[in-house]
Amino acid sequence: AIAGIESIGSQLASDQLRTTFSGQHQRIYNGLVEALMERHKRNPMGGDDRRAFAVLERAKARSLVEAIAELRLDVRQEVDVDLGQREKQLDARIAELQKRLIQPEVSSEDRARHQHHLSQAEQEFERLKVEIKLNNPRYAALRYPEPLSSGDTQRLLDDRTAIAAYLVTPESVFAFIITSGLFRTEKLPVSANTVRARVRNYLDLIAEDDEGWQEVSRRLYDELVAPINELLPPEVDRLVIIPDDALHYLAFETLIHDIGSESSSVSRYL
Repeated sequence: AIAGIESIGSQLASDQLRTTFSGQHQRIYNGLVEALMERHKRNPMGGDDRRAFAVLERAKARSLVEAIAELRLDVRQEVDVDLGQREKQLDARIAELQKRLIQPEVSSEDRARHQHHLSQAEQEFERLKVEIKLNNPRYAALRYPEPLSSGDTQRLLDDRTAIAAYLVTPESVFAFIITSGLFRTEKLPVSANTVRARVRNYLDLIAEDDEGWQEVSRRLYDELVAPINELLPPEVDRLVIIPDDALHYLAFETLIHDIGSESSSVSRYL
């Protein structure tokens, strides 16, 4: 399903259409992660946890490209003038060929010809992307981000740093815990709807200076951070949080696990 979505999305003529189309199908990525995690639970040695992380990274890479397009950010200034011009021309050429292919009055002969020219243009575009990555890596990282594998991520970490990457699906909350020598996935003991409601409540209580924020803070810590802390090696003293969904609004460093003792905070990692 994801392969089909990405194939169709790549054939849409405008950035806005691609953004809207992909946003409508984000649930498919989440559904695949849930299916892989369910299979991982039945067969922990099958590698489905790492496949789930790869899906998460793939979805985020596409989200980055779509966010840049939706905000109309001009990142072409990062690329050489000649490469940028060739990229723009190929973009327009591919969009025009795709447009011709979907015209209902196109004959079989013309459709085959357009398809042949489209295939040539797409191959040329792939070669151009390689050239851009070699000559303008910063621009390529923004325009054509490559998702990291779990192994690539581990190789980037030192022994004192850990990553906690969260994923909030319609039903569940998952955490991917990564260090240089550890890769674990956990389905956290809280539902997605509960996390969203709890984060909203927490923010409201803090804004109103209501002391009830401490109890909600403890619950969020117990549900989101404690299961991760238990897995971290003792040498880890820096935790990098990658939030998702409502967790983007949560200041993890404010969470406490002893009421009245703000020093017992995850800020010792952050």
